[in-house]
Amino acid sequence: MDDKVLKLRDATRALVRHLDAAPAYDKMADCGCGGVDPYRSDEFEALIQAVKEALAQLEGGQPPAEAAAPPRSACAIRQPT
Repeated sequence: MDDKVLKLRDATRALVRHLDAAPAYDKMADCGCGGVDPYRSDEFEALIQAVKEALAQLEGGQPPAEAAAPPRSACAIRQPT
């Protein structure tokens, strides 16, 4: 691979690692209690998976495991009952 492809591969790999480790969401819903529920849309999840698969094909291997992926919804607000 030439240097431009290697640089793109490395930057893409770093971005995917960040998206797996950090709470990165593209949608937000109103919880109705003054809080919000950020979440990943199906389209965003599909794009991330497509990038992982493309990286794996480029590197001749399998896509990385999903173990470190954050939950699709970040709503951790618990209201007292």
